[in-house]
Amino acid sequence: KFQPMKGSSRASSGAALDLATNQINSLLSQVSKDYKLNVDMNADVTGGSEYALGVEKGFLDDQLIISGSFGTRNSTTGNGTQSSLIGDIEIEYKLNKDGTFRVNVFNESNDNRGLQSNNRGQFKQGIGIYYKESFNSFKDFKLLQKFLDIFRSKANKRYPIRKKKQQTPVPKGEAVIPEKN
Repeated sequence: KFQPMKGSSRASSGAALDLATNQINSLLSQVSKDYKLNVDMNADVTGGSEYALGVEKGFLDDQLIISGSFGTRNSTTGNGTQSSLIGDIEIEYKLNKDGTFRVNVFNESNDNRGLQSNNRGQFKQGIGIYYKESFNSFKDFKLLQKFLDIFRSKANKRYPIRKKKQQTPVPKGEAVIPEKN
């Protein structure tokens, strides 16, 4: 974990809080196989703090993933302490079997720290579609290889296009009746 330089207002309160967070998350990872749970605890040197509980659950054979993080954020400003709620939720749907193309909808809490904190609302929402793929070399990068297959001969294609079997219609009056066992 990277720590901000000394004197930064985002400097963490220390390793003890990080250790406690990691230990709690280690215990929460063993609670359920169906749900992913985690906590996030942070404290600034300026007196601000953030505490959140995160939950993730997959539905429809993990084709639909819903995750959320809920908690509180306290920040110290020139006017005193300001408290806000954390209510982040993300809904993600995998468009194909591999899960490389995805659609997501989200609602995130704004940090509201910094120079333009008064100009933003408490939450921001969005929707998006994206492509996500893990690979170790360009030979494993499927999207690139499928694009390059356009220029390759049939014998050298890495991902050849498989033609679907053509189905022939049954002429009227010749219905096939399955045998009973």
